[in-house]
Order: sequence, then structure tokens, then C-alpha cells
Amino acid sequence: MTRELQLPVSWPLLFPLTYLIHIAEEYCAGDGFPEWSARYLNFHLTPERFLELNGIAWIAVFMASL
Repeated sequence: MTRELQLPVSWPLLFPLTYLIHIAEEYCAGDGFPEWSARYLNFHLTPERFLELNGIAWIAVFMASL
């Protein structure tokens, strides 16, 4: 007899939550991703633009998880 794992229907909503945590970590950890990308990749990204781009991506992840 096999027993299947039953996941809640709302489990895909964990993806936007974990992405939001990831955005916060990239923004706050150390000097933040915008500063790191300018220093090591020579890619200049303002903190405001970083949040704007990730906000758009977060909405897309949220909509996809629905």
C-alpha cells in the first residue's frame, strides 16, 4: 500500500513569500546587491531601481503562483 503526500492547495503561495525574503536579503545584507553589482560587475543599479525591478518580478511570481 502506497501513501501519497498531500500538499495543501495553497502551497504555491510559498514561492512569493520566499522571493520576498530573498529580495530583503539582497537589499539589506552587507552593502546590498546594488552596491555589490557596481563594485564587482561594473553594473550600476540604484537601490530604488533594484526595488522597482524586483517588485515587478515579485508581482509576476505571485500571479504565477495563483
